Amino acid sequence: MESRRSIIFGYYSLVCMVLILIGTSCNTTNYVKGNQSLLKKNKFKMVEFDSDLTENQLSADIFTLYRQRPNRKVLVGIPREWFYYNLSKLDPTKMRYKIFSNYAEEPAILDSILVKSTENNIRNYFINKGYLNVTVSSTIKTKRKKSTVTYLIYAKDRLKIRSIEYSTLDTAILEILNSNASTALLKKGSPVDNALFQAEKARITDILNNNGFADFTPLYIPSLKIDTSDNLADLILRVNLPQGKSKHDQFRIGKVNVIRQSADAVAYDKVETEFDSIKFIRYGDGVEVKNSLLARNIFTRPGQLYNKSNLSKSTSQLNRLGLFRFINLDTKRTALSREILISHIH
Repeated sequence: MESRRSIIFGYYSLVCMVLILIGTSCNTTNYVKGNQSLLKKNKFKMVEFDSDLTENQLSADIFTLYRQRPNRKVLVGIPREWFYYNLSKLDPTKMRYKIFSNYAEEPAILDSILVKSTENNIRNYFINKGYLNVTVSSTIKTKRKKSTVTYLIYAKDRLKIRSIEYSTLDTAILEILNSNASTALLKKGSPVDNALFQAEKARITDILNNNGFADFTPLYIPSLKIDTSDNLADLILRVNLPQGKSKHDQFRIGKVNVIRQSADAVAYDKVETEFDSIKFIRYGDGVEVKNSLLARNIFTRPGQLYNKSNLSKSTSQLNRLGLFRFINLDTKRTALSREILISHIH
């Protein structure tokens, strides 16, 4: 019934709008006052740019930087601001008012402040991509109270990396970073690109999370230190220490417990066994599953360094077995030592 009403309402809306078009002018510029104009279109032009940039590649990114956008249109080209201008003339209790409300959109009156703000957005976008000398300006063409804004971009001489050095007082982390430098995203010849820097922070975090540093996050990596000359950059990527500590905590697995519990199990109905250094604890009967099968699909063992990827892989593989409704994996620190993690797989 609700679906039928929606179809009828949609059909009624279409008919009404066609009749409105026939009987009424929908030229919204009639409502624009004085020197004002409606924003008709935003576009950009790469006046100067490096060969590794194309307007097609940039279009999607720059679209998100526009602080003001033209009004959308519906169906046969009726601008949404037309519904906005005429909404106040209608009776709020009538169906026509409801139709107009669905499509009304406040008119995009061209705002020079927002144009300047967009210029700044575009400028910062290119600076973050390594174009430190980028310049951005704009031109506005207005005809019949409708304006097109064109952003002119001059982006050349992208800053490239000449060298990169890791810096931290944590010698264990420094050794890991240097030994994994071959997979770095920021390397000699790469652009000094903030997106690459963020990806590099994620890469480093993954490596450290898989080498026992369970508490490490990208927040420990501050902004790059950059020295430039001849359009080349020498970078220093720093890793800060936790507040009040001389190094980051590195954890090892203390125990691996697989706990299975059926819905009708009671506390005293408990069976404990051990296989391949994993303790299996079962409450109730449940589904009969060989411990060896579960052990083959668990990729962490007592004594190993904490490895986030292995824990995720264990959860994924246990789920793939299709033997359990839920797989939850918990990691808890022991009360006496922060050097140990206990993994519980339920």
